[in-house]
Amino acid sequence: MQDDEAIPALESLLNDMSLHPIAAEALGAIGLACNVDILKKSLIMDPAQEVRETCELALKRIEELSNVDTENQSSTTDKSPFESIDPAAAFSSIHQLRQILLEESKGMYERYAALFVLRNHGGEEADSAIVDSLSANSALLRHEVAYVLGQLQNKSALATLSKIL
Repeated sequence: MQDDEAIPALESLLNDMSLHPIAAEALGAIGLACNVDILKKSLIMDPAQEVRETCELALKRIEELSNVDTENQSSTTDKSPFESIDPAAAFSSIHQLRQILLEESKGMYERYAALFVLRNHGGEEADSAIVDSLSANSALLRHEVAYVLGQLQNKSALATLSKIL
């Protein structure tokens, strides 16, 4: 939806430390630079790792949008075939994307980008990398991986999802 009229309500939700990181995700999806300060504040101060990681993703998305080439209005990310707003880096080999996705020391934005490129690429090797990332330390990443597996409707992932859920 990306409705900027929702920003005041989302800021209020983001300041309430008891609520989900969905407000930070929505502010990132709206993608306006006026949201950077509130997201940076939550990135530093929020005690919940999931909220901090979501703020990191939202800030990177806003940065990506600010780097759009104004001449041709295109960004460095491709449009998702799943109609979602995702970070998706330039394509690398499945092996490289797998390494990025599974590397705990990588930033969340980079790991999400690898996840979405793997999803968009598809195939057994890409699906295997996605399933393997269900063991990540980050609850936020595991949540997104489960969501992506649902998007893919991959029967081979069903047993793994059933086990962990």
